[in-house]
Amino acid sequence: MSPGETTRWTLIRRAAAGLAPEQEEFALLYGPVVRSYLGARWRNTRLASEVEDAAQDVLLACLKHDGALSRADPAWPGGFHAFFRGVLAKTALQAERRHARHRDIPPAVAPSLDDLPADDPGLSTIFGRALAEALLREPERLPNQYRQVGKEFREALLEVVAFHHPGTPEEVEAAAERLLANLA
Repeated sequence: MSPGETTRWTLIRRAAAGLAPEQEEFALLYGPVVRSYLGARWRNTRLASEVEDAAQDVLLACLKHDGALSRADPAWPGGFHAFFRGVLAKTALQAERRHARHRDIPPAVAPSLDDLPADDPGLSTIFGRALAEALLREPERLPNQYRQVGKEFREALLEVVAFHHPGTPEEVEAAAERLLANLA
């Protein structure tokens, strides 16, 4: 799909509808984000070896029939990325609880929603950075030669951001600035 043919929401709707090319594109784009987030969340824990399996669980939760993507809404506060981060955090918490039950950890020690800050700055930063890197890797939307020239790079970046974060020019500009800040 080229930026002229679709929007990010078209990709999400088509992936939710079970269309294989869009599901593959979604998984290729967001899979690395999921693995980065889970890897950071579970670093130095017994769950560190479970990142790949849990990443598959997150993608399955999104892409299965009537899965999370079918509930995604452009009006969601914070947009799709906030919605997706919530799906990611919920799936991670479910894996943590399953792990605690299988390890015979008393329920009082098992993680709960209350144990996870709603806006953990470390995980938010990791999620934002991984998302920025994923968007910047999209070869169809950001050709490598644009990375060499400042003005052309900026124009290409704004095109990619507009694809993934539709809005007014000011909103697209602000989203691009946030992505660049996450890479700093």
